[in-house]
Amino acid sequence: MKQLSVIALGAGCALALYAAPAAAQWTKVLDTPSGRSVFIDPGSIEHGVAVRQVAELWNYRAPDSFGDLSAIQLAQYNCDTHQRHLVQRTGYRAAMAQGSATAVQTNPDAAWQPVAPQSAAAAILAVACLN
Repeated sequence: MKQLSVIALGAGCALALYAAPAAAQWTKVLDTPSGRSVFIDPGSIEHGVAVRQVAELWNYRAPDSFGDLSAIQLAQYNCDTHQRHLVQRTGYRAAMAQGSATAVQTNPDAAWQPVAPQSAAAAILAVACLN
């Protein structure tokens, strides 16, 4: 069984890197016009803080540029500034994070990007920042 990994970031902070697709309870957020289905794991969201970490599962109609049919991403959303940054991505050769995993990309220092209105990220932000 895959487990949750933790990387220390200094100053007493830790960043949990999501690596447990079997343990997640995926809830569909939307289907995009381009044929992607986007799910989140509500259990991954810590409520009551401005920056919310969210585990996302993206399914693709056709393989993406990496040859993956799905990916699990760990992103952080700032509920106050409506910004997002991608912390980690793991691609999978089959839908719903099944099949062999491709390279894990970690990017804890990624720049914060504004969330575009009516984007998939905007839909995730709305759900993540409800409470």
